[in-house]
Amino acid sequence: MLAGFQSEQVIQRLSPSLRSPYVLQSAATLERQLPKSTTVAVTYTNSRGFRELLSEDRNAPLPGTYIAATPGSGVSR
Repeated sequence: MLAGFQSEQVIQRLSPSLRSPYVLQSAATLERQLPKSTTVAVTYTNSRGFRELLSEDRNAPLPGTYIAATPGSGVSR
């Protein structure tokens, strides 16, 4: 009936050892008032990510195995 709108089903499996990613952030500021209504501020900020996720296309051809002029060329994993 609407065959043109059908798409294949994609199943994504998650590892049982998967943990939520998180980011630690810190900041420190030193501010001094100078003569004649002048102030100077120095700020240091730091961010660090842990357990970051990686997305990988497992169906992509390996580098150097795909030829654009030849459909179907390329070796997948």
